[in-house]
Amino acid sequence: MKKNFSKLNMTYKLIFIAVTIGFNIWVGLILKKINISLGLLIFSLFIISMIFIQERLYKSYMEDIFIDLSDMLGTIIDMKNEVVFSTMDDTIFSKLQYQTIKLANILTEKNKRIENDRNEIKSLISDIAH
Repeated sequence: MKKNFSKLNMTYKLIFIAVTIGFNIWVGLILKKINISLGLLIFSLFIISMIFIQERLYKSYMEDIFIDLSDMLGTIIDMKNEVVFSTMDDTIFSKLQYQTIKLANILTEKNKRIENDRNEIKSLISDIAH
């Protein structure tokens, strides 16, 4: 799926760049004014570069979020109640973290109950054996 998205994303970028270049050429041929054509070309290059910069920033932002989510899932695996996202914010991440901590608490309680049951069974078997 990632390959398909990357390929589609690159296709959209190439189409956008081709349309922008075509539009610049068309404006240059119609107006026949170098100042306006050059200004439009510079503006178009600025917009295209901003699109690429925005994509890089968004990718970095998403990587940071996935790292935080990975850390949060690690807290479930380690059965810890560590806070990864701010609990003061009312975001989807703070809600997900609350549910993760709640799940970790449930799993911890179940593990304690299982351990107590095991110890009780061992004690009963020991009493029966003697």
